[in-house]
Order: sequence, then structure tokens, then C-alpha cells
Amino acid sequence: MGDNHDGNESGIATTTEVAEGLLAPATASDLIRANSLALLRGNRSRVLCGPEALVKVNTSIGCNRPADWDLELRKLDQLANCGYGPDIMMDLSTVRLARPLYAEIRELTGAPVGTLPHYTAFKPRDGLDKSRLLEEIERHATEGVAWVTLHLAVTSELYELARRTRRTPTTARGGGIAIRDMLINNRSESLLAELFPEILRILKRFGTALSLGTTFRPANTLDALDAAHKTELRLQRRFIDESQAQGVPVMLEAVGHMRLSDVPIFTNLVRSGIGHSGPVVTLGPIPTDASVGEDHIANAIGSSVLALAGGTDVINSITREEHTGSVPDLESILEGLRAARIAAHAVNISKFPQLDSAAEDSVVDARNKNYTCVVDGGLFSKSATTRHAMGCTRCGNECPLVVNFVIDRERGRDRLV
Repeated sequence: MGDNHDGNESGIATTTEVAEGLLAPATASDLIRANSLALLRGNRSRVLCGPEALVKVNTSIGCNRPADWDLELRKLDQLANCGYGPDIMMDLSTVRLARPLYAEIRELTGAPVGTLPHYTAFKPRDGLDKSRLLEEIERHATEGVAWVTLHLAVTSELYELARRTRRTPTTARGGGIAIRDMLINNRSESLLAELFPEILRILKRFGTALSLGTTFRPANTLDALDAAHKTELRLQRRFIDESQAQGVPVMLEAVGHMRLSDVPIFTNLVRSGIGHSGPVVTLGPIPTDASVGEDHIANAIGSSVLALAGGTDVINSITREEHTGSVPDLESILEGLRAARIAAHAVNISKFPQLDSAAEDSVVDARNKNYTCVVDGGLFSKSATTRHAMGCTRCGNECPLVVNFVIDRERGRDRLV
């Protein structure tokens, strides 16, 4: 049995928010009971997600064939040892392996990990089988995954709406599986929705959270907030209510591509329109479709704006290869993670002004004391002790920091710090 099965609020004291004094333990407990926060459990860490928590970063890896195992393990080793790893991770494997990748993630990183059980339960010729699907969900829950993402708000009517009105009806792999199963087995709604009461019983028994996958998130900025997008969001309300009634923590996955000007509209729709006050996980948004090859930058821009507006609580890191068809290499994975980390950090120091950020202080202090903008430290350096010469080659003798040094030497260092 996984270590999720220890009560909804166990481990609160070890979360960053409580340890840093950003939330009192009693406040965090109240917010969990009110469904505003979800507590995700890893092998060694506990992570809070929701509007009142720090914005978190998720990174996803996965095997599409057994031969991918070695590369994904190298990615995982890199993420576990880089010094700025993600807060949570997802295993997007579409093949069932002798040892699941999520087990390796739990062991090597200690972080909470999520999965999509219908990925490995799906058979191309037969679709989804009820017994096999429930067994796969229970297997993941038993083995300690922190949450499962399921694509529930899928109906034949909604899919036909998307086909009639969109250039790209759907871009979600998990949602595509639900649609293919509906077509293969002549269903009018997702099998996951049909089995939802049984699924909730499994998740509740093992203390596993639920993330509501989005099948009709916009595949381009032109489709954002269209009829299919809004309809799916409204359908998700049913599954939010049923999850909360059964005491299962629930997160809402939403949006893919969306212009920055649509951020306030989307945020209002989620928070007020469908009344979801709990955690939101967004895949982006990518605010421009023209950023091909540099989508990690576009993702950082879109997600930081959305997170600061209160429209997302988890930023997913993506790579520059997101829309190129290439497989990300090891450095690209870290590059995408760094971009997401910067976005989350920028939001968090604005969201929590009282946050004592060693990363900020180390850089500011080094620039001040050494009279140079060239410093080590920050979010991605393991050391901030290296001293650099004053100034830099860019400004030369006109460097304003060198001017500060000259005046301090003449007058004595009588400044504030």
C-alpha cells in the first residue's frame, strides 16, 4: 500500500508554506478541509497546491516504448540531482513496464508523482475495458502515486461540437484515448465518467488525489474560450462536486494556448463562473502560436501572467521541442525546467512579499559588496561564494557600480547597507 493512505492532512508541518511561516498549520488544515488546497504526498516530501500556496512546478517524463527506458532514467537522474528539481512530477508512459517509471520517480526524487492510468489500460483495437481500467487505477493508487489525471468531461456531443467549430478539435493525448474508446465501443460519454463512483472509492481508500484532465483545451490561441472550451469547463463542475463530496482532493486541469488578453476572462470563468476555488493546473498557456522552437520561453511568459492573476497554481515546464516533433534531449529538459522555475519564483515573491528568498538576497548582497553585476548564486547556482572583479567588460570604466565604489572609498561606506 502506498504512503498516501495516512489521512488528508498528515505531513502539513513539512510543507514549504508551513516551514517558511507563510501558512499556519491550522490555516493549512482548514484550507485543505475547505477544498482550497490539495496536499500531495511523495516518497519523502509533502507539497501543497492551491491559490493560497506557493506556485509549484511540474515536469513530465515518460516512455512510449520499452526502449525509451534508459533515456528517461537519464532525464530523471538529471532532474533529481540538478539542485533545482521540480516540486512534483508526472509519468506520462503509454506502455506498461515491468517496473513503472513512476516508482523510479518516487524513489529518486521523493517528490509527489502523478499518472494517467488510462494510457496503459487502452488497447488500440478494443479501447478501454472496465475491469482492466479499474485494476490499473487501483494499481497506481496502491503503489503510492499522489494523484491520477483522468479525462472525464468527454461526450460524443461535445466532440462533434469541437469538430464542427475548430481547426484542431482536440490536442490532448489522454482525451484522445477517451474519444477513441467512445468511437470503438459506441459510447456517448467517457468510460471514465461512467465508472466515476467506483474510481472515487478507489482514490478515497488510498488517499489519492484526482486531476480533471482537459480534452478540449485550446490547441491554438484562436480557439481559447470558444464554445467547446467553455462547455468542457462547465461539465467539469459535476466531477469537482462529486469528488469533494467523497473527500477526494481534486485539481482542475485547464487551458493550453491562450492570448495574454484572455487571461482575466479565463480566470474569472474558472474562479467565479464555475466556482472552482481549489487547485488549477494549466498546460501553458502558450500565449502565441508563433513561438515554435522557443515554446519554453512562451510558456514561462504565459504561465507567469496567469499564475499572478490567480488562474493557475501549478506551472508545467515544457521544452523548446514542444511543437517541433523532436524528442527533448537532457539539456533541453533542464532548460525548460529553468524557464518554469523563473516564472514560478517571479510570481511567488510577488504573491508572498514576506517570502525570505535566499536566492534573491544572495545575488543582491553579492552585487552590493563586490561592486559588480557579475555574480554567482541565484536559483540555479550551487555556490554564491565566488568573488568577481569590480565592474564588467560591458560598461568598462563607466560602470555605475564602480562609481559607487569610488564614492564609498572617498566618503566611507555610510550607505544603508
